[in-house]
Amino acid sequence: MKTLITDIPKGQKRGWIVSVNDEVIEDVRSLRIESPHGKWYYGMTPGGWDGVAVHEPGGGGSVSVPFAMVKGQLWLGMVEQVRPYQGGPVLNLPRGYMDPGKNHFETVVQELEEEARLSASDVTIIPLPGAPCNPNSAVFVTTGSDEGVHFYAVEISERLLEFDEESGEPRLRPDVLMPKTKQAEQICQSRFVPWSQAMESSDMFTVAGAGRLRAYLTRAQSME
Repeated sequence: MKTLITDIPKGQKRGWIVSVNDEVIEDVRSLRIESPHGKWYYGMTPGGWDGVAVHEPGGGGSVSVPFAMVKGQLWLGMVEQVRPYQGGPVLNLPRGYMDPGKNHFETVVQELEEEARLSASDVTIIPLPGAPCNPNSAVFVTTGSDEGVHFYAVEISERLLEFDEESGEPRLRPDVLMPKTKQAEQICQSRFVPWSQAMESSDMFTVAGAGRLRAYLTRAQSME
């Protein structure tokens, strides 16, 4: 994978400080940290200064946008997850890294089956139009063909829903989602919120997913 990061020439003035176990490393030409979910590179950037680049499998994972149309209103299925780097619990759309050897569509199916124990045959999965997204083009690398974060609409039919007696808000029937992992337990406690509320989320992937879904549905309606 071409990262566009090259070795720092000897004697080049650096803006970044590299330390390992609190020990500053003065002579650094390049640095790489990696896991199955991605690689972090430090070195000389195409701009001519030292910096970092990140590459994930597929250039990024997949975002599910569960939705249901109830009495003409668009509801999005959100899950509350603890995101320490965002300060704690955050209501967001389900998403996941792409495992090596998988593609973006398989990632969505895997998320549904492993985390939510919801069979892909129970829902309609729709690849949302638009170019794959780069989360932060100053850091993330998406130069490969079709690389970037992909968004998929997951249409939930009313037969999978029940409704709160007081508020009338839709929610997934308890017998539909059977928790298989701790993450699935959180998904089972998910709730549906109006599309406009999802657009106000602090989670960027949620805002992007909600916008893509709305644009897709608007175009589909205009063609009817």
